[in-house]
Amino acid sequence: MRRFRQGSLLFLLCSIFLFLSISSALAITTSGSLTEDETWSGTVNLTGDVTVPVGITLTIEAGTTVIFPARSDDTSGGEDSNVTELIINGSLVAIGSADNKITFASGGSIPTSGDWGGIKWNVGLGVKTFDLEYCTIEYPSTAVKWHVNAGIQSGTISNCEIKYTTDYGIYIYGEANADITANVTNNSLSNIGGHGIYGYATGSGTSITGSFSNNTVSDCGSFGIVLVAYDSATGNVDITNNQITDIDDSAIYEKAYNPSSVTGKIEGNTISNAGRDTGSSYRYGIWVYADNHGTTDIDVNNNTVTNTGTYGIYV
Repeated sequence: MRRFRQGSLLFLLCSIFLFLSISSALAITTSGSLTEDETWSGTVNLTGDVTVPVGITLTIEAGTTVIFPARSDDTSGGEDSNVTELIINGSLVAIGSADNKITFASGGSIPTSGDWGGIKWNVGLGVKTFDLEYCTIEYPSTAVKWHVNAGIQSGTISNCEIKYTTDYGIYIYGEANADITANVTNNSLSNIGGHGIYGYATGSGTSITGSFSNNTVSDCGSFGIVLVAYDSATGNVDITNNQITDIDDSAIYEKAYNPSSVTGKIEGNTISNAGRDTGSSYRYGIWVYADNHGTTDIDVNNNTVTNTGTYGIYV
């Protein structure tokens, strides 16, 4: 009888340990900051801002749906205290597949643009990972905002579908000697309130390089694809083989000023119905602009531009 009791106690302790281990492994953060690396799968319902601190990695598995509460944030934090944001100060790996995508969605019964705040990647010194592939992002304010203020950083946004935003689709901002390599390829962006894809570098020593290629950008309330270098920064991004339609302002816009430089290619793009906002002064298919000692050295080749508000190509 004594052996039976000892065995039962050992079995009970082992069961409790196993349960706690599994519970810990499956635990996810639905509001607040992660304390260790996490992996999300299935359906994840957030209630407020989730922050991934420096040194922590959030991995989101293929087929996962992340639901953000509509117009609500129980942390009252982030850039907008009224909506929930996914704030990445560490690393994010969200890689789906063509037949098993990751979805970031609004939890509203009737979703509307701006229901949640978007994915915010804030990067300082130290190498971090940001990889979004085969994801659907719908009804945020800005879908992806990538802010780099130091160091050498690279990120990938590819094969994603972004739709119904109040502001930008993808916003990449570099300052304070940031060296950014951005690969934004094979994405579909539609019903975008502001710019579709926007790269902005400012300050001496800051640069954005990479590729904005093979994307479909449609129905934007401002510009389609933008690259700007300001205050002695540099930009060298190839803008190639994109399909850009139904844009309120210019479809492609590159600008260097005060003084900065922009180089690269604008090649193989198909543009139609750019400059549809008759109240806009920037109704061009392709617009290349240098001002206040800025310089541009851009190859503009083999683009098809039809039905623009004023000029097809304006330099």
